[in-house]
Amino acid sequence: LETASQAILAQERDLMLAQHYRQPYCLGIITWKVVAPDQSAASLAQSHQVLHRLVDTLKANLRRVDILTQFQPGMVTVGLYGLDQYLADKRFQDLLAPLSQQSWLRENTVVQFYHYLATAPEDGTTLFALRQTLNMQLRHL
Repeated sequence: LETASQAILAQERDLMLAQHYRQPYCLGIITWKVVAPDQSAASLAQSHQVLHRLVDTLKANLRRVDILTQFQPGMVTVGLYGLDQYLADKRFQDLLAPLSQQSWLRENTVVQFYHYLATAPEDGTTLFALRQTLNMQLRHL
């Protein structure tokens, strides 16, 4: 994972390149919810396990140019240069489906993954505008 400041600079650079070369740019957020029999410290540990499994899966399957970071707990942000919303949605579905099978989780524990996408130029032409679009989607959960 890149630091927040590195990720923001890299995402802004990629967004400017995408605009210059008339390529799509997609900013995605992945969130998850751990549903465990005991909503105690054990499920907090389980949430950390989910984060590590998710990050390992994303790092292994995303392209080197994709920018992965965690700005806040329980949420991973991915910048995807050259992918429109349809392709980004398909990529996230393909990556999250195996994680949702939960064979790696404690018994009776379920993880539900959600992803949200904002694409330039359709949803905005600045990183700030794309983040606003994503924040609006998150508020309507």
